[in-house]
Amino acid sequence: AVAALEAEFLNSWGKKPPDELDVAMAKANLAYSLIKVGRAPEAEPLIHYTVAVRERRLEKGAWLILSARNIKGACLSELGRFREADNLLVETYEPLRQSRVTSPSRLKQAIHQMIRHYEKWGKPDKAEEFRKRLDETPNSVTSQPTSRKAA
Repeated sequence: AVAALEAEFLNSWGKKPPDELDVAMAKANLAYSLIKVGRAPEAEPLIHYTVAVRERRLEKGAWLILSARNIKGACLSELGRFREADNLLVETYEPLRQSRVTSPSRLKQAIHQMIRHYEKWGKPDKAEEFRKRLDETPNSVTSQPTSRKAA
């Protein structure tokens, strides 16, 4: 089923092949959806592809890399690979939290991933720490970041 979705996406571009960053975005979205419905084994190769492409094509520390690595951490946690997952989730959480381009909904997603990870790993105190952070996270953006360079 996942392979059929990938093929459909690629065919939707017609004769002009999509840029690999576009493919990576689609695979990241599909991977996240698969993780959410308990299909992490199918999500793993998709998110590995996304991370590899973004790390190769984008500047180190780019928000899209952080986001993909965070989703990869969630995937690994669902697969029971807790130490690997913890490294990714911890290393990406704070930069995502501090980034001006992280929306409140994406930040809450990252916090929910941390809570689920620590619950699955049997670390309820750590899960509770992130539940408190969830309560402190705003529901909306008060100011929009600009993508323009300063003159």
